[in-house]
Amino acid sequence: MNRTREWFAPPAGDGGPVLQFYNSLVDEKVPFIPAAGANSKQITWYACGPTVYDSAHMGHARNYVTFDVIRRVLEDYFGYNVLYVMNVTDVDDKIILRARRNHLLQRYKEQETDASKVTQDVEAAVQAAVSKQAKKQQALVAQAAAATDSRQRTELEAAVKNEEHKARQLQQVQQALAGLLAGEGHAPGARWAVWHDLHPAGLRVQHLHMLAGR
Repeated sequence: MNRTREWFAPPAGDGGPVLQFYNSLVDEKVPFIPAAGANSKQITWYACGPTVYDSAHMGHARNYVTFDVIRRVLEDYFGYNVLYVMNVTDVDDKIILRARRNHLLQRYKEQETDASKVTQDVEAAVQAAVSKQAKKQQALVAQAAAATDSRQRTELEAAVKNEEHKARQLQQVQQALAGLLAGEGHAPGARWAVWHDLHPAGLRVQHLHMLAGR
């Protein structure tokens, strides 16, 4: 379904270099006009920051570097005075869920010492994760094929690639598990532990790790 987008451009200023931004609402570049007015050099900029429920990664660094470069260009070349604010979310559903998962994992590691039982849990978790991922990927492929809006189709195709990447990660987990169960590096008395997320739809394996017997 085609969506009609209406853009109400703010009044333009007089003279000086014209900064243009890509406006995703109308799919084209438009002149940048500060909220304080066309001739104002004051910009207030709010950006969503990290939700700190896990370790920092390269995606976080890219976020900081990219926005800092843009801020410097706005200030040093175009002469704007930028008030830049980024939040850090320290209370969020993801954080609460991760804390609960970590707690359950710790309890599992402390209570479960039967290697055969842990092996069964790991195999069931991997199989559940593979089945769920396949269904999710198939659903996105179908949505992308049925999309008539070009923007929506592009977004869905990008989502499909992301899910394909997750599927490849699960394949690596399966291969690692198969190698472990075949006896590679398996010492007598060793205990298997699985680092996992307790997903609402089932147990999702993230990493496998073999711990020496205690």
